[in-house]
Amino acid sequence: MIQSLSIQIMTIYIQKNRTITMRQISNFRHVIIFILLMLANAPIHADDHGINAESFAKLALDCVHKEYPNKISHTMQSDADVMPPRELYPSFFGCYDWHSSVHGHWLLTRLSRLYPDSKLAPKAMEALDISLSEINLMQESVYVSGKGRKAFERPYGIAWLLQLAAELDEWDHPSAKQWRANIRPLEEVLVSRVVEWLPKLTYPVRSGQHAQTAFALGLMLDWSRTTNNSDVESLIRKRILEFYAYDKECPELLDNWWRPRYAGYGEAVGVKFDISDMDENGKVTVTLAD
Repeated sequence: MIQSLSIQIMTIYIQKNRTITMRQISNFRHVIIFILLMLANAPIHADDHGINAESFAKLALDCVHKEYPNKISHTMQSDADVMPPRELYPSFFGCYDWHSSVHGHWLLTRLSRLYPDSKLAPKAMEALDISLSEINLMQESVYVSGKGRKAFERPYGIAWLLQLAAELDEWDHPSAKQWRANIRPLEEVLVSRVVEWLPKLTYPVRSGQHAQTAFALGLMLDWSRTTNNSDVESLIRKRILEFYAYDKECPELLDNWWRPRYAGYGEAVGVKFDISDMDENGKVTVTLAD
C-alpha cells in the first residue's frame, strides 16, 4: 500500500516537474508513512462500522459487579474499617477501582438512555437497579463522609460521579428518576467537597494521571450546567480561567498540530476559550465559552 501511494504521488510530481531525485523519493515515502500512521491513530467514533452500543455495554456489564481483582484507596481508623469492597461502597465496588466502576455505571446509563431498544439495554437497566438502590447509595454517602476521607477520589472519581448524576438528570424514565433521587445525597456530599477544595487549590495539577485537574473540571463544568447549579458553575469557571486561560502550546495538544497553536489544557478536554485582542507581547483577552 505504501509503495502504491508513493508511486502515485511521485508520478503526479514528475508530470509537473519533469525530474525527481533519490532524496525526494525517500522523502515521499516518509510522508506517506507519516500519513498512514496518523490515519491509524485517528479517533474512532461510535457511528463507525463495527462499533455499537452493545459492544460498549458489554464492557461495563462484565465488570460493574465483579469485585476482584480490586485496588482500594481506603483510610482506616480502626479494625472495624477492615471490610471487603462490596461492604465499603456497595454501589461502586466493581471494575477494579471506585472511579472505574462509577464511569462504568455512567456508560450503562448513557447507553440505556440513548439506545433503549438495544439488546443489552434490559441487562444494563437491571445492573443499574441493583447498584443505584437507595440503601446502597446511602452507604456510599456514609463511606465518603467518614473520617480521613475528604480527599477520596478527588478530583477524577468525583467528576465521574457528577457526570453520572447529570446523565440521570437528563433521562426521562421512571427508573432513572428514582435513581436520580437515590444518588442525590452522595452528589451533595461530593459537591460540598469540590466547593471547599477549589478555592484552596493554588495551582492546577498538570500530570497525565488521575489527579490532573483539567479533565475533572471539564466534567464538573458540564454537570453544573446540566443541573443548573449556577453557583458551582461560577466557581468552576473562575478557576478554569485562572488556571488555563493563558496556557500556550501545551504538549497535550500535539495531536491537534493542524490548528492554531494557542490553547490550554482546558481546550484539550473540551473546555473552549473565546480569545480576542492579542497584543504585541502575546497577551490576550480570554473568556470561557458556553
